[in-house]
Amino acid sequence: MTVDIALLEDEFLKRITKKDRPSNEILIVTTGLPDEHGFICLADHFIFEVLRRRLETGKLRVPPTTHLNQVVLNHHGAPWCIAISLSSSQKPHLFRC
Repeated sequence: MTVDIALLEDEFLKRITKKDRPSNEILIVTTGLPDEHGFICLADHFIFEVLRRRLETGKLRVPPTTHLNQVVLNHHGAPWCIAISLSSSQKPHLFRC
C-alpha cells in the first residue's frame, strides 16, 4: 500500500479553503474520532502524524486565509495538538490540548 503525501496535503488545504468563511475564525481538524460503532480508522493516526510533521518542518504551509485566524490539527485522545496561526508569521507549534 502506498500513500500519496501530496494527496493528503491537498485534501487538508482544500478543507481549510472550504471552511474559510466569515462565520469561522478558528478551524479544528480532528482525526481519530470513533464512528457510531466505536471503531477508529487506524489510518487516521498516520494522517495526523504526516501532516503534523510536514507542518512543523515547513514542508507544508497553509496559504493566507481571508477569515480564519487559526487552524488546529489534533488527533482524538492525543495530548498534543498543532496550531497554525494565520494572522502572523509564527511557525506552527505543538501545544498541550
